[in-house]
Amino acid sequence: MNKYIGKICPYCKSPFTENDEIVVCSDCDMPHHKDCWIENKGCTTFGCQGTIQGIDFEVDTSISSAPKYEVRDAVSVKDSEQPAFCSKCGAQLTEGMAFCSKCGAQVVASQQNASQNTYSQRVTEVTSKLSSEIKTVMNDYKTNDYLDPELGDYIGSKKEYYLNEFSTLKSQNKYNSWNTFAFLISPFWCMYRKMYIPGAVILGIDFILAIIGGAVSGILAIAVAVLVGIFANYFYMYDLEQRIAKGKSLSGTQKAAYLEQKGDTNATIPAVAAVIYVLVCVILFV
Repeated sequence: MNKYIGKICPYCKSPFTENDEIVVCSDCDMPHHKDCWIENKGCTTFGCQGTIQGIDFEVDTSISSAPKYEVRDAVSVKDSEQPAFCSKCGAQLTEGMAFCSKCGAQVVASQQNASQNTYSQRVTEVTSKLSSEIKTVMNDYKTNDYLDPELGDYIGSKKEYYLNEFSTLKSQNKYNSWNTFAFLISPFWCMYRKMYIPGAVILGIDFILAIIGGAVSGILAIAVAVLVGIFANYFYMYDLEQRIAKGKSLSGTQKAAYLEQKGDTNATIPAVAAVIYVLVCVILFV
């Protein structure tokens, strides 16, 4: 079975099925529907210059029943010079064409493709080494490789936004996704999303930095807010999956009560916390 079946196409946001023609990017390995790749005129990953690749797979019964995957170059070459398909968007090429009629990319001889992709490959290698440090830290916060069908029941407001963000994080195997509200009101956003302990910790850090004062404390407070804004969606997804896992053993009225307690949002606690925080700051600093 193709390992991409059930994953989400980053362009059309639809899951891959057994009947779909799936291609992957030569640089970042992002899977796409072939039609989506062609319509987007390339990989959906921002700044990626990878070329289109197809997928072959066969079952290796000597090891297990799991499929053994092999990536192949989907650009077939009629001869040593003229490719049959555009390496950028995958569109059919006519012999003798200098530029692709679909995306306008220059038609390059197959032998030259490797050397021209060297720069983007090196960039990918560097960024992967940097991201490996983050991945090491995040190993304890691994989420499922699929979107649980119960996620929407627990999110509450802005369900469509968060489901799209979660889908992108999973399909691109990423940890970071910007959340403006989490950046601007970090502790209160956490409490609103029923992540009370992280919200209290962040509020405590902000309070300590406010007491210390000075430029360094201000910079540290901004740095904390930026980090929360970057990783908030991933940790929210992780937190929701932990709640769902605990609720799967329940049924009937017990599960309904659990969902009411752990799902949706809570505007009361962050509002009360904000009022108390402001009053304490006024008493101490005014």
